[in-house]
Amino acid sequence: MKRNKIYIILGLAAAAGLYFFSKGSSAKKLQVYFKDIKLGEIKGLKIPDIFARFSITNPSNNTLTVDGISGQIFLNGNLFTTVSNFEKMKILPNTNTFYTVKLVTPSISAFYAIYNIIKKKQSAEIEFKGSINTMGIVLPINESVNIKLWNK
Repeated sequence: MKRNKIYIILGLAAAAGLYFFSKGSSAKKLQVYFKDIKLGEIKGLKIPDIFARFSITNPSNNTLTVDGISGQIFLNGNLFTTVSNFEKMKILPNTNTFYTVKLVTPSISAFYAIYNIIKKKQSAEIEFKGSINTMGIVLPINESVNIKLWNK
């Protein structure tokens, strides 16, 4: 009887190990792309929120959880702001999901930099250097996009 319990415990431990190995392997396949920056609604004299949007593709058959994203955003080669968001989000198997992060800009000058680009209808070179944490695995992100900034 004692021997059967040991086999059951070993079997459960092996199944749990296989499950977590599968999740970790799937997390490494996650594809993250920096898409753009958007400006929230402008209301009176209040400075609107600024958001960064990421596209996350989960090509695996497992549901994965994004635990957070952090890094720096550069606007036309100059440091614009830092990103630090630890809101968890589930990414379903074989799907593409958008992950939007509210940016905490260091000064009002950041808002005016974006506002002037939008007002003049110019494009901007925006680069994100950072990482995403999913299932305890940290994946680097180094994406650069040339986009037109858009309003919400």
